[in-house]
Amino acid sequence: MLPSFVPTAERNFKMTQHDKVQDARIDGLEAAIDRQTKILADLRKFHMPWIDSEWQTKIRMKIVLPLVKFGAAASAVTIVINALSWYITDRKVEAMAARYGEVANRLFYEEKDTSVALEFMDKAIALREKNPDYRFRRAFMAGSSLVKELLRVSRPLTEEETDRVHHALAEAVFLKSLEPERFEPHILEGQVQSVLKNYDKALKAYEQALKMASDNLMVLTGYAECALKAGKHDLAGELLSKAEALRPDSKWLLLQRGEYEHQAHRDGKKAREYYEKFLAAFPNSARAWHDFSWTWISRDGNDYAQARDAARRALEIDPNYKQAAFAMGMFYNLETNMPAARLWFDRAVQLDANYLEAIKWRGIVRGELADWSGAAADFEKAITLDPMNADIYFRRARVMQKQGDFEQARLDVDFALELKPTNARYLKLK
Repeated sequence: MLPSFVPTAERNFKMTQHDKVQDARIDGLEAAIDRQTKILADLRKFHMPWIDSEWQTKIRMKIVLPLVKFGAAASAVTIVINALSWYITDRKVEAMAARYGEVANRLFYEEKDTSVALEFMDKAIALREKNPDYRFRRAFMAGSSLVKELLRVSRPLTEEETDRVHHALAEAVFLKSLEPERFEPHILEGQVQSVLKNYDKALKAYEQALKMASDNLMVLTGYAECALKAGKHDLAGELLSKAEALRPDSKWLLLQRGEYEHQAHRDGKKAREYYEKFLAAFPNSARAWHDFSWTWISRDGNDYAQARDAARRALEIDPNYKQAAFAMGMFYNLETNMPAARLWFDRAVQLDANYLEAIKWRGIVRGELADWSGAAADFEKAITLDPMNADIYFRRARVMQKQGDFEQARLDVDFALELKPTNARYLKLK
């Protein structure tokens, strides 16, 4: 209120000016709120579609108008509004980033979809660039993805592939130094050493990861897979049992248990039980159908028709699944249907020109079909892919004998014996 000694006319004028200032304050605050509303609308449109504007109304009614009523300066109120708006927006962005991270984890650990998981981690990092946990997880996922592509490669690695593996190993070492209390770098190291066939080092890395996270499903299953590759069947079975006790509802454990029963015990019937349960849940898994096809070739006997049906199902799902094309070739080869086997090995090599097993077995089939030059070409290619494979030199030596090139045959046998001096088959050919 203005003092009573101020003349009435002047008082009325000043009161009018006061009202105008108040109106201006309110107009300014309304404009500030409108600006914040637009910012949040844009944020909602591009990042957070579930954001509502309820908080805007609450701020307007419970903070802005009372401040104006008690005469607070418009600039001070604007600062409060901006601060609150920033804080709420920041919390929303943080929640969105966390949600992206959670989806990435589920895709990577449960759905085994690394490529999409990396996309979601990138979205989380875009919202929170300085978050060390997001960057750590992305580095681990990327390294693991890079290595997993090579875990099923049977031939020696190319120079480019070796460089990629060494990069992943360096990533594992870096991540260990960055956060030594976390188990993920040890998993990555175990995967890398498995690719390099350094199974002792791989098992030690997984053992360390297990000490740090004894109830982690990824540690148990990764350790079990490594133990199976290393021929430690009892250890693999023990680890899978622990994983099943931890997550009895895991469908992916069915796939791994099926692989274990077939490889460790050659028990096709038992393995099929697990694969059938998995395929009931995931009928469009080309890998599962391919692995299932091999269970029909076991100690219980061979059912080539069933094996081919399963492999064909894998190819219906993914026509470029080279392992299924190779399996078809092997099943026909085991049935001694060499022309059909040759066609399927051709398809496998068409899908991957460096598919060592397919090239080697196509050479063997060509030899059975008396295509000596074709067989020699395949074995030559196989030797460039795996120059320390004694069996390929032995097989090329037999083809060279058929072609009358006895000198080359002798050289091949001699080199095969250098690699495996006591092999009875090689000694007999010499």
